[in-house]
Amino acid sequence: KWLGHDWKLEGSLSQMRNCFKGSDSRIQILLNNCHKCYLWGIFDIPPLDNWTDGHVTLIGDAAHPMLPFLAQGASVAMEDAWTLTHYLNKYNKNIELGLKKYQETRLPTANLIQKYSKENADLYHMNPSFKKWIRDLKFTIATKYPALLNHKFDKVFGNNVVSKYPIEFI
Repeated sequence: KWLGHDWKLEGSLSQMRNCFKGSDSRIQILLNNCHKCYLWGIFDIPPLDNWTDGHVTLIGDAAHPMLPFLAQGASVAMEDAWTLTHYLNKYNKNIELGLKKYQETRLPTANLIQKYSKENADLYHMNPSFKKWIRDLKFTIATKYPALLNHKFDKVFGNNVVSKYPIEFI
């Protein structure tokens, strides 16, 4: 049973080995040489509606912990840092305004990416059903005609904070 957000939770060797039962013999040999295994937690944390309080703000995973099913966590953190730097430079006499503008700019995009990542998790881990068949059909179509289904990600992959929010380096 999983309790809390623990990253050092020891797992069961027999359960782990059982998950790979019948797989390639080299994997069996590897797993039989393991003396300990750990469970790797992936936690779905709901989006926050506020990151900033006075002269303090959150960036990266502290602001928007996201599931790894869109592979954008590190990119979003770097976009946060860039945008935060832009606004702190722009409003250097008024830190609170700079932090407010940073949050207004980044929060909707980060929350959208967090939402898409959750949707992908649900898609990738769907149980066999008619919905899964529809999903697989969509993936097949997207492979042949990517523009048909991938336009929803334009706000994710088409967002260039470097050009939108210039930084003057002194």
